[in-house]
Amino acid sequence: ALTFSLIVDEASTGLRAAMWPQVSVLTGLAIAEALSEFVPAHSIGLKWPNDVQVHGRKICGILVEVPPGQPHRLVIGVGINVGNSFRGAPTELQALATSLIDLLGSPPPLPTVLLKVLQRWSHLAQERVNCRLDLPNAWSRYCTLEDRHVRVTTGEKQVDGVCRGIDSDGALWLETPAGRLRQLGGTVRKLDRD
Repeated sequence: ALTFSLIVDEASTGLRAAMWPQVSVLTGLAIAEALSEFVPAHSIGLKWPNDVQVHGRKICGILVEVPPGQPHRLVIGVGINVGNSFRGAPTELQALATSLIDLLGSPPPLPTVLLKVLQRWSHLAQERVNCRLDLPNAWSRYCTLEDRHVRVTTGEKQVDGVCRGIDSDGALWLETPAGRLRQLGGTVRKLDRD
């Protein structure tokens, strides 16, 4: 697997702290675009807030944290399944995850994948800083949840609704019987079948 952490400094990137809730979806978008150079773009999906999938199976996870005592920095942890095959894994795991080696037969070199991801991330981050990236529209091209019935769980609270994409801050829009709700975090599960 390709695992790495990207340290984002507010001053050097121009990504103000107010934009940090967008970083997870921005990173997912960058990885989706980078992976489309190896597998067909139509097979790639983004599951809000931090999973990249190919053919509905997870190929990448993202974790974003503010390091203790460093309020002007973010650490973006990324894990992309590149050369770690799931062919010998239990059947239930094979249904949930995949890797580039399983999809392509031969994985691209890890430095090549890393470089593509970093180039896309840098480009998209600058586009966002300069207000040239329509994040909801870009995300919509890959969103696996849009117009689907989902359940968002945050701690003990559960909210069911129809996903209506994300807003410009990266929050998930849910259409519920009580009206439209904005979800800033949580775990999402589809309630309807493909």
